[in-house]
Amino acid sequence: MPPRDLPWLPVAPDLPIATCEYMVGPGRSKALAVPCAGGLAIVSPPYDAAESTYAAIEARGRVRALVAPNALHYLGMAAWKARFPDAALFAPADAVARVAKKTRLPDVKPLSELGALGEPGVELIELPHVRGGETLVRVKSGAHVAWYVTHLITNMPTLPPEFPFKHLFAWTKSGPGLRPNGVFSMFLVKDKRALHRLLRAELERLPPTIFVPCHGRDVADGAAEKLRAILDA
Repeated sequence: MPPRDLPWLPVAPDLPIATCEYMVGPGRSKALAVPCAGGLAIVSPPYDAAESTYAAIEARGRVRALVAPNALHYLGMAAWKARFPDAALFAPADAVARVAKKTRLPDVKPLSELGALGEPGVELIELPHVRGGETLVRVKSGAHVAWYVTHLITNMPTLPPEFPFKHLFAWTKSGPGLRPNGVFSMFLVKDKRALHRLLRAELERLPPTIFVPCHGRDVADGAAEKLRAILDA
């Protein structure tokens, strides 16, 4: 099957970010493009993308950084690095070794070093208490605040159809709808309560007006209140 023509879509008119949905097997994921050092950082770079996907984002700005937001979202990194050889590579500290090994890219840096390429209002926060890392991306622009995570919270309209994922997601109450990912917590979160307390504190400090999950639909209506409700449950 040839590489896929994957469009980049703006998240909201007043936010300088865009998403690109791509497939890995039957699963759907969303990449995120955010401002970075006068260009763009691509978080969870789309897998199996056609040249048109690269060209579309290049038209929005120079690709300055590629970010694997955890140890599992690395599949697009090598192809994007080949297409944009000057882009710096980043991953959470706990994911660097695995991402480098799986992609065969030797120069993956800890996410903490991305700060030197940062833009005002854009934060890529390495969350603690997670094996293999997890990243909260937060972008503030005007009255809008967007949050993006990969596995921690999902908003899938239906459960995954494949065995055993369907049963695992049902058993852990990980969907459908906006839910903490219980499967992720079961296998990769070291201290769920501490992690949820941290997220609850971040919600109070800078509540999102829109939530962009890597897996599932965006939440724009009452995003902060809905996230509080599921984290307090």
